[in-house]
Amino acid sequence: MTAKHRPPEVSTWMKTTARPLGDLSTNNPEKFADYWQKWWTSSQPLWRRRLGISPMPRKDTGKEGMEELRYAGRNGLYVYVVSLAMWASAKKPTRSSDKKLEHAVDDLTWALSCLNAARRKHPRDETNEGPEPANKR
Repeated sequence: MTAKHRPPEVSTWMKTTARPLGDLSTNNPEKFADYWQKWWTSSQPLWRRRLGISPMPRKDTGKEGMEELRYAGRNGLYVYVVSLAMWASAKKPTRSSDKKLEHAVDDLTWALSCLNAARRKHPRDETNEGPEPANKR
């Protein structure tokens, strides 16, 4: 996951050890929205990356096409979800930032559904064969 264009509030939150969720917010939702959209766009597959075009194109990708977003762990897609909560908790929301937030939530939801659909189409899921995934501990 790229740090380029990441909203500064998200970077600050990521640097804290405990990563508390209680006080997530931004004081400037318009600026946060601009950062977030560039950050999200920069993490997308090439076929979706058209800076300045919103909403980004969508297609039925099946198993291919969204691998760039498959991040696990506390620095993975979870950070995008938390950042949307931060944006939604803005202290001075504007009509424009709320509309951009609505589009961002919709696009992240779509991306997650693509990843989930691709996971369900994995050959091992269909045959119940193959090695078990290793546990990380």
